[in-house]
Amino acid sequence: MDRTDRKHARRQRLRFRGRSRFLWVGLTILALGVVAFAYVGEFRARAGHGAAFPDFVLRTPLPVQEAYAYALEHPEVLRYMPCYCGCVSAGHTSNLDCFIDQRMADGSVTYEPMGSA
Repeated sequence: MDRTDRKHARRQRLRFRGRSRFLWVGLTILALGVVAFAYVGEFRARAGHGAAFPDFVLRTPLPVQEAYAYALEHPEVLRYMPCYCGCVSAGHTSNLDCFIDQRMADGSVTYEPMGSA
């Protein structure tokens, strides 16, 4: 094998390594996207035990939607947490009032838009 053949073989190996890295990066990004999509889908499916959030909640970032789901699932926790946003003038007595406006006898919920602000 002469010198030009070795250079050519080396270039081919380097090209393959570059393509291989590109392929691995692409597959990693794809896998992360699939995981993120599955997480969001799982969150929406379990949010509020299947309760549908109103549009003003669905237009918020995912952490805000998770806060609404938490308020729906754990009112006993938020009921004892004070709110410091100044909504006392709106009649709110706890952090729960920033997310849940009313709970009906049949289990349905009216959401408060204050938590989405």
